[in-house]
Amino acid sequence: MNVPQHIAIILDGNGRWAKAKGMPRNYGHVQGSKNVEKICEAAYKMGVKYLTVYAFSTENWSRPKSEVDALMKLLRNYMKTCLKTAEKNRMRVRVIGDKTGLDEDIRTRIKELEEASKNNDGLNFQIAINYGSRDEMIRAMRKMTKDCADGRFAPEEITEELFEGYLDTHGIPDPDLLIRTSGELRLSNYLLWQLAYTEFYFTDVPWPDFSKEELEKYSQKKEEYYRQFCKEDTEKFHLVDGVCEFFDHLKEKDIPFTIASASIKENIDFFIESFGLDRWIKPEDIVYDDGTYENKIAMFHKAADVIGIDMKDIRIYEDSNSGIRNAYDAGCEQIVVICDKENEEEFLKRPGVIEVMQDFSFAKEL
Repeated sequence: MNVPQHIAIILDGNGRWAKAKGMPRNYGHVQGSKNVEKICEAAYKMGVKYLTVYAFSTENWSRPKSEVDALMKLLRNYMKTCLKTAEKNRMRVRVIGDKTGLDEDIRTRIKELEEASKNNDGLNFQIAINYGSRDEMIRAMRKMTKDCADGRFAPEEITEELFEGYLDTHGIPDPDLLIRTSGELRLSNYLLWQLAYTEFYFTDVPWPDFSKEELEKYSQKKEEYYRQFCKEDTEKFHLVDGVCEFFDHLKEKDIPFTIASASIKENIDFFIESFGLDRWIKPEDIVYDDGTYENKIAMFHKAADVIGIDMKDIRIYEDSNSGIRNAYDAGCEQIVVICDKENEEEFLKRPGVIEVMQDFSFAKEL
């Protein structure tokens, strides 16, 4: 299963779930809180590195006072429980949002929790409390413009990376997957900057009923849809121009090579069958996500072992930002990037990149 590195969840449906059972809304919030712990454990066992949940938004203050008071009481209790859970599971906990809007005792408990768990090496768990993405960006811009006015950097030096350093989520990778429970199809002012390239999954299952099986179901469905789309998109689903000739050349010159992919086995088998990759590479020599690799760096090292070449002498061909970064971090000094012509100059600036090209058409002349 191709497991996302970072999952963000909008915990929706607690109140409606409780109402359907003839119970008060607060009962739903209590059960939803308990489910957070279950999903944290399930996600970590699946291999998820980061989990961010939307617990209380800046808009939630407009709810009836009795419900807000109950949610704050629940939050206080959860902070105590979370401290024990973090210690037990070595979970690192961070709270994002405007903490200044919370009562002092809650801020104190948040500080204690973050401090106690800061060196833990398990799941990175982020809780969005008094959080709104627009509010987050405004707070970030205020800090950034003050630093700019103080002369720390010039306006023309402001980049996406610089701005991200002022967000509540600085140092945390953007989510690969957003899940919203209970059937609503909107983002509700949640991680708007961070979700720019994230995949969305909306399920009718209310949060208290959301389970590990539901979490796994998404990944399975995603891969099934992907293979089906590939079959239907005959115009775009093909090997890069010239790659067959390139593989022929490597084979003829007895140059060892293989494929390292973050795809799951079902997808690898699909590619082998669709493109006849076993003409050039033994299927058992292809490195794929079988759940045993910590990251793509480890997969690159495995591929190097498979072909028996030292990493510094290997040339890696990549077409993604994360792949380029992981290849370099793995110790590769010869990275070739396949990209559109308009992006060539930018990719040439990346560490380890020695060449950029649009395809393998050069191999037709070899």
